[in-house]
Amino acid sequence: MPFSTLEKFNSDEVSINLHYVDRCNQNKNKIIRNNYELRLNKVILPELRGIIPSLIEKHRYKTIRPYTIDIDSAEIDCIYEINADEVPFLQTFLSAIRQNDVEQITSNLSNNLNTNMVITSYTINDNRVICFTSYNPMNLFKGKKIYMLNQSVEITTFKENLISIPDYVDCVYIESLQQIIIFQKKHFETIFKYKEEYRRKANEALKLIKTKNIIQGVDLDDFKYILKDKPTKKLANIFIEGKIDKVIANFDNVIKANERLPEEKRIKIDKKHKKFILDKDASDEYVEVLLSLLNLEPHQNIITEDLRLISDQRASQLSFISKLGNFFNRK
Repeated sequence: MPFSTLEKFNSDEVSINLHYVDRCNQNKNKIIRNNYELRLNKVILPELRGIIPSLIEKHRYKTIRPYTIDIDSAEIDCIYEINADEVPFLQTFLSAIRQNDVEQITSNLSNNLNTNMVITSYTINDNRVICFTSYNPMNLFKGKKIYMLNQSVEITTFKENLISIPDYVDCVYIESLQQIIIFQKKHFETIFKYKEEYRRKANEALKLIKTKNIIQGVDLDDFKYILKDKPTKKLANIFIEGKIDKVIANFDNVIKANERLPEEKRIKIDKKHKKFILDKDASDEYVEVLLSLLNLEPHQNIITEDLRLISDQRASQLSFISKLGNFFNRK
């Protein structure tokens, strides 16, 4: 469905606007305002029109999955979709593009953009798709067409006033479907400030863990490791899905899950008081297993009748496999 919709924008009738948005500087004390709206000519337009069919060709047969908070795997045959109303900061972009005023995106210091990006909007018959692409200034001209900023003439040597146009897309907003299709999950999360949102939820999880008093020793936030992407997402998921109360309610099963781990990976637990033990010299690996237990993740595929600390998705898969086995085993 999303690709059949995108095909409508591969037309000579489509109008195209191109904007560059520069990120906040490293000191976070001012916004760089070097944003451009290019007047497109016959040299650039064919290149930009070619992005849509290239996008369709590259991704059409990939599996489309709902966006989740989970860490991205090495899966290369998968893209993601998310409803537009679930995406923080999207409306800021849409408002600026509709008013042809991209600078309003960076006019508020609180926005703290932390990526440079190219925004390309395609419009036909009052419908619109908008492509978002982040880029690293260190690789500004790598794999991109290069044009002089004012004359829009392709050149092959570096001069002043250069600007580049990416020939790839990180994600695309499809207005008629009210969806965003995600091709590069990490970049999508950066563009739409998901990392800040995950960190906020991770901090809420840390507060809740302290309030519930389920860790004995030092606090989790004493470890720099939890600031990395993977533990941050785990903590955010723990908060979003209310896992702490589930851990408390099923603590005996958590103990069993821990005991079935290889000995070198087990967490120390005060069984009498039902608390995890965390020492100040604990390794990153130790903290990782502790977070996995708090997130009720399956360990080593250990599943017994009295141990059900597995994800809802995994439980659904097991139920289906069981039913399938019963079907084939019927006489």
